[in-house]
Amino acid sequence: MQRLGLYIKVFQFGVVTYDLLVLDYDNVSTNLFKGGVLTSPEKLVHLMLGLLLIFVGQLFNYAVFNALGAKGVYYGYEFGYPSAKVTCFPYNLNINDPQYWGVLMCIFGIYVAVGATSFFVPLLEVLWYGISMQILENERGRRWAIALVGGSYGNKGD
Repeated sequence: MQRLGLYIKVFQFGVVTYDLLVLDYDNVSTNLFKGGVLTSPEKLVHLMLGLLLIFVGQLFNYAVFNALGAKGVYYGYEFGYPSAKVTCFPYNLNINDPQYWGVLMCIFGIYVAVGATSFFVPLLEVLWYGISMQILENERGRRWAIALVGGSYGNKGD
């Protein structure tokens, strides 16, 4: 499961990199590599806000991994590994799925920091993670998804 998670992250990084450095190259290269983010107070605020989002997002991701361990992060409970309920940071903030929110903050932070002109990919990420939170991370959503594909819920053999 960790390897699959790594492949997903590499793909995600590739899509973001392609979007920013190929599709929005002129704007991003000016802002990032030619000092464009330092040319106005507004762009500097965007840079600082973006860096803050990246930092908080990575803090959430690190804290989730630290709290759950690899088997907890990569759905070990779905494969029969024990998983205890945790109440430490970031789960004590009463935020559902803090790792997903951390990823979204990080991606939006990158786009805000470099002054991207299009937020299409981050909005697709919101859609993807929103669906994941409502279906994969939600008991009722899992039952619905399993019924949709013709499986039965609750049997270890499925």
